[in-house]
Amino acid sequence: MLAQAPGRIRHLAWLLIQASAVAAAAIAALAAAALLALHFWIWPSMSDRQAVWLSEFQSQMSQRGLSVSVQALDADWETWFRPRIRIAQLEVARPNGDRVLAIREIQAVLGLRSIASLLHWTPVFSEIRLQDPQLYAERDAKGEVIVAGIALAGNQSDPELLNWLLRQGRLRLDGGEIIWRDVIRSRSVRLRDLTFAMNNLGVSHAWALKATPPSILGEGFVLQGDFRHALGGSPGDLKEWVGEAYVQFDRVNLSELTQFVHLPQAAPLRVNSGQGALRAWIKLDSGTLEDLTVDLDLTDASLQWGTPKRPMLLKRLTGRAQTRLADREQKVSLTNVHLESSQLKAPAHIPSAELNLRQKSGAGNLSAQVAAKAIDLSAVMWFLEHIPLPSDWRSTLSGLQPAGSLIDFRLAWDEEGDVAKRFAIESGFENLSLAPLGRRPGFSQASGSIKANEQSGELRLASRSGGLSFPGIFESAGFRFDRLDAQIGWSAKHLLAAAHDQQPTAEFTIRRLAVTNSDLAIEASGTYRWRNGSLGEADLAGKITRAEFNKIVDYVPKAVGSETRSWLKQHLISAKNTSASFELRGPLERFPFRDPSEGKFVVVVQTEAAVMRPTAGWPLINNIRAQVIFDRHQFRTVAKGARLGPLGLSDITARIDDLEANGPLLMVGGVISGDFQSLIDIANQSPVRQMLGELTTEMRAKGQASLALGLRLDLSVADRSQIDGKLSTAKSSFRYAQGLPEISIAAADIGFNQSGITAFHLQGQALGGPLRVSSRLAERGPSGPAAVLTISVDGQAVGPALERWTEESIGLPIKNTLTGSTRYSAAVELQEASIRTVIRSSLEGLGSSLPGSFRKRPQDDWGLRIDLLHQQPHPGAPAAPTQTWTISSNQQQLNARIQRSLTARKETLIDIDSRQLAGQFRWTPSVSSVKSAKGARSQPLMQARLSRLWLDAPGREDSIPQEDSSDGVAQEWPSVDLVVDDFRVGERAWGRLEVQASPVTATRSWEISRFSVANSDAELSGQGQWATLTQGRQRRSRTSLNLELRVNNGGALLARSGYPKVIRDTKGKIEGRLHWPGSPLDFSGAALNGNLSLNLEQGQFLKADPGLARLVSVVNLQSLPRRIKLDFRDIFSEGFTYERIRGDLQFLNGQASTQNLRIIGVQASVMLEGTADIRRETQDLRVLVLPEFNAGLASLGYAALVNPAVGLGAFVAQYILRNPVRELLSYEYRVTGSWEDPVVESARRELRSNTPEIKAK
Repeated sequence: MLAQAPGRIRHLAWLLIQASAVAAAAIAALAAAALLALHFWIWPSMSDRQAVWLSEFQSQMSQRGLSVSVQALDADWETWFRPRIRIAQLEVARPNGDRVLAIREIQAVLGLRSIASLLHWTPVFSEIRLQDPQLYAERDAKGEVIVAGIALAGNQSDPELLNWLLRQGRLRLDGGEIIWRDVIRSRSVRLRDLTFAMNNLGVSHAWALKATPPSILGEGFVLQGDFRHALGGSPGDLKEWVGEAYVQFDRVNLSELTQFVHLPQAAPLRVNSGQGALRAWIKLDSGTLEDLTVDLDLTDASLQWGTPKRPMLLKRLTGRAQTRLADREQKVSLTNVHLESSQLKAPAHIPSAELNLRQKSGAGNLSAQVAAKAIDLSAVMWFLEHIPLPSDWRSTLSGLQPAGSLIDFRLAWDEEGDVAKRFAIESGFENLSLAPLGRRPGFSQASGSIKANEQSGELRLASRSGGLSFPGIFESAGFRFDRLDAQIGWSAKHLLAAAHDQQPTAEFTIRRLAVTNSDLAIEASGTYRWRNGSLGEADLAGKITRAEFNKIVDYVPKAVGSETRSWLKQHLISAKNTSASFELRGPLERFPFRDPSEGKFVVVVQTEAAVMRPTAGWPLINNIRAQVIFDRHQFRTVAKGARLGPLGLSDITARIDDLEANGPLLMVGGVISGDFQSLIDIANQSPVRQMLGELTTEMRAKGQASLALGLRLDLSVADRSQIDGKLSTAKSSFRYAQGLPEISIAAADIGFNQSGITAFHLQGQALGGPLRVSSRLAERGPSGPAAVLTISVDGQAVGPALERWTEESIGLPIKNTLTGSTRYSAAVELQEASIRTVIRSSLEGLGSSLPGSFRKRPQDDWGLRIDLLHQQPHPGAPAAPTQTWTISSNQQQLNARIQRSLTARKETLIDIDSRQLAGQFRWTPSVSSVKSAKGARSQPLMQARLSRLWLDAPGREDSIPQEDSSDGVAQEWPSVDLVVDDFRVGERAWGRLEVQASPVTATRSWEISRFSVANSDAELSGQGQWATLTQGRQRRSRTSLNLELRVNNGGALLARSGYPKVIRDTKGKIEGRLHWPGSPLDFSGAALNGNLSLNLEQGQFLKADPGLARLVSVVNLQSLPRRIKLDFRDIFSEGFTYERIRGDLQFLNGQASTQNLRIIGVQASVMLEGTADIRRETQDLRVLVLPEFNAGLASLGYAALVNPAVGLGAFVAQYILRNPVRELLSYEYRVTGSWEDPVVESARRELRSNTPEIKAK
């Protein structure tokens, strides 16, 4: 291009090149000369000025009260082009000798940068190196910071020193230490292994610092920085710095670090414990913080911030925090913050969050935006609880108790003059919870999204397993839900108009609301208009597609009276297929709108198979198919059908006219029909039982009946409840109570109310005869009992029916003892807890075959009166119901009192006092059998303790009882424990009678364990049984006894038996076993079987009239001499004295026989054999009399006694007929005929050759 220029220009260019080359050569030569001069002349002469420089430095330091010592100071060349100043062992100390600075070696190297010394008129080195420096710093008692003995005014560094350091080329420090001492806190620390490097390149300054703190503080840390300042400005003026710094702590103990860091009073943070790692980036612009970024990893920390006493416990805290500051704008952001604390239920995580504040022109004008990816409100609340807050803020937050998570949260608002003007919020949320505060509702576990501003908004809910709270509206503190779906929009006016005296309003449009839980499923829609300071106005409609009947009350507002809600809660039990519809329209302050013009509230419930209880104490009503309507303040129910136990209900209505009343009244009406007994059971399970004075407790019924019932139930006071009812029945039967006869009903009507039965009309049968019943209700005075119902009864009783009733009511078996019939009348008085019955009858026409005083002819007029009192115990008393019978008959001189307990044992006590019977009977229908044999079971027990039992003398026994007697089966007889002090039969007194017996099922018998009749003359005792045997279709029974009669005075015993003066004295024993067909009561000599053994001693047959009855008559020898005219008067006229009577008697079907009856006396010995017919009272006896004329005849009697097997015929043949003398002195007779008029004939003797020989002993 130059080749193409004009020649003049080329010439000029060449001259310039030549001039430049000459100048460069000159400069180079000058520099070489200067370098040679510096190297060989100027720099070596520097050693001569050491003392001057040191003196000046010491003088300056002494002005600060410090002394300086230097071991050596010299100048040399580090390289050919780098001169160097070396200082060895520099020490700075206080006057007292305390060292404040010590440097082993300082090297200051000059280089090209040192040319700047000419500009600043101060030394500028290319590099300064410090080896093993020790710097002492402290905070004195006044709070001033002193570094190397020099106090920093206002805790600020010396700007001149800082300027000089920042003008040096490079600064390096190796192996240094900093010793810090805090006088105020009495703490000190030493930083070791300190290295520092700083490069200053004009306006740019880069530096790095590393040090190792004591292990108690942590591990090594690094500080780095890169800053710039304005060209031409002062490097030490931090306000002009622009750049960034970096700090890193590998591990730091925060609690120890805070001992050396002075925090400002505005942030009174106390670190109790904690350690972690820290990284921070700091950006400055014009000396002002522009950006601060901190990465933190903190563990096991305890922080206490401000006045709250409870520390903030951090198990782990990691994440990044960043603050950006710009003109009128501030941003704070968090990234990947993870927080774990024992004070939190779960760890908290914040992926990202940002706060942006922008100050607008004008005081109080602010624009703010908050954005977060996720916010854990529990963690936020936890943080706010541990930092200082205004008390009203803290109270509000504590009441709200926010919890849950906000997702993609964005909030923006504008303030003008510190008043909010606009806001906009948009966020999703999960498991969001806010506790109710004041009248504001609360919720829990809500999920969905919201988008709103000060004019409108929309809320969408899709929540699972949450809750809702409506303080002051419902009794329940809150409701759980399994699912809550909603879409709600709203528009608002003056929502932020607090400063403009305008009332904010809002209208919510519920496009869809669906709530489901275990109690119900609701769908609703409508509108809700809200105005500040009011409950608002609703216009809602919806349906309940499913509901738990017994939970409906939980959703009834508290505006409905507490008594009504309590009744609904206690008495609505359950239901199936429950559905409902509802409508709410009107201002909620007027709810439930008593005036129809104010609003509308209607809930219509349809239910099937519902179960409810009308009120406390009433039985459950089941299978209700009904429509339940809540209409404003009223409640009514119309049931299409229901069941009350086994009974059907129809025409059922229920209503409450005022649900808000203090004492709401429930009106219930209906008809119950079905089984008569079931109606009675229902009455006994309801307050009707108390209303009737417990009168239906024992009532038993059969057949069908219907009950028209009307209840007026006071839900606040049950005692005020009223009842009206009418029971109708026909072709049925009932029994008022145990002990009263069953009544068969042709037709009956019973009216009653809460005071008792008001009317009773009946036609039917009882006790086998016709019956007519009418009633009369009489009111008593104020001091007496309540109204008394008197029932008049007229009827006829038939004998067999009376027998059955007696056995059923009292338990006494009297089968086949009553015949005929009789008229009777009765008056039954019903009052409170008792039934008093008075029965009157002459008993004419009724015959009785009962023993003793109870035997009656049909034509006899006994004038009988029976008073029966059936009484329930007073409420709270432990006693059981009782029956008391009082029976009197003037004609029979009979007075009896029967008291029966209606407990499970149902014992009956009978106190009786009549001419023939006195004492007490105790009848227990069922007790454990006293028999231990296998097969024993519970049987009735008759226990009697009688002072007297006088039986009529039996008539002549002409009939033989049959084995299939109709007196019952043996094992069906009760157990008997009988003791009679004075036992008589006819005119004969037998003394004390004891009988103990019990049935045994295994042996089909009635075991007599003890039988005893005792008096002063003798004691008869025995054991036995009455057994039932079944042969084919025939049932036979037999009574058998093992008997023993111990005789003390035989003569007196015969006199007691009706045969006086027959025998004198005598004693001994008669024993054996007897049995007869039938029961023990069927005893008859005409059917007697068995045997007896006689062993009597020392007695005398007295002179008496002939005709000794029964068996004794065959041994009366006084009548024989008179009959046969033999000469024995001198022997027997005054009676026959005997020493012994021995022998055996056999009984077979009423025939008594003996082969060996021996009577050995002083005058003679008598031997008898033969038979006697007890039923016919005849005899056929052979009697041998051996008068005692010599010892030989007497020995014959004893021979017969010791050899009882010898019959009379054998004895006569061998001992009498073979000896003529004996034959002459012995007499043999045959006695026949009746017992009253026996025929005595002399018997002819014949000797038989085949008679066996008998040897006397």
